[in-house]
Amino acid sequence: MAARNRRRDVAAMSSATALVRFPDGSTRWAIYHGTSDVLRPRLFDSAAEAWAQEGSDLDGGADEPVAIYSDYGGGFWWEGYANQYRVGARSCVPYGSESFDGSVLVAASTIHDGMPIWAVPLYGSKPL
Repeated sequence: MAARNRRRDVAAMSSATALVRFPDGSTRWAIYHGTSDVLRPRLFDSAAEAWAQEGSDLDGGADEPVAIYSDYGGGFWWEGYANQYRVGARSCVPYGSESFDGSVLVAASTIHDGMPIWAVPLYGSKPL
């Protein structure tokens, strides 16, 4: 048991919470892995559930446009697509992805530095 907790602590060192905002203003939580610059696709009701990876694996229906914020590395956000249970695969790679031969697999999103105004009440700090 102790080894399992140690592994989780090490994995969390380069990770941060992420917040997904839907057009209706509702928000869901996820985990962003900073080392690989990848957002885990599952969404949760709280940051604690996201860290514990507990919750539903249900399909949430059709994707809709969302804003995604992560507090990793001082904070940044981008636009993508998600439903209430998962972020779309192409929206999980904000900096894009290339294959070994250099061909683009996923185009990079427009990245905005800092915290958007809508995330302030949930994180409790001021935007940059």
